[in-house]
Amino acid sequence: MGHRKWVKLYCDNWLRGSLTDDPLEVRAVWAALLALAGDGGYNSDGYIQVAPGIGYTDEQISIIISTSMKVWLSAKKRLSDTERIKINDNNVITINKWKQYQSEYDRQKKYRQDKQD
Repeated sequence: MGHRKWVKLYCDNWLRGSLTDDPLEVRAVWAALLALAGDGGYNSDGYIQVAPGIGYTDEQISIIISTSMKVWLSAKKRLSDTERIKINDNNVITINKWKQYQSEYDRQKKYRQDKQD
């Protein structure tokens, strides 16, 4: 548990993959959601939530990522439709395949902890 200092972003997918089919606003929201999932203090498994099992409202997310409600809702729909995120009944957002994409961070965890000791 705890905050990450960085998240992995695949350059090839970002520049030439399916992400390029999305408008720049959707890609910006995607990057912001990755950062939020990494910064979450209640988990390390790719969830975006204000407290365990309780998600943010759409208004809160749009404020946190500094975008309009229109852009947030449009991006949220696109990211959900393309199965990059899942949103449960309590508005908890899950980044699908989080562990697969962020495995390098977990692999290096031991080395970061050794430096702190």
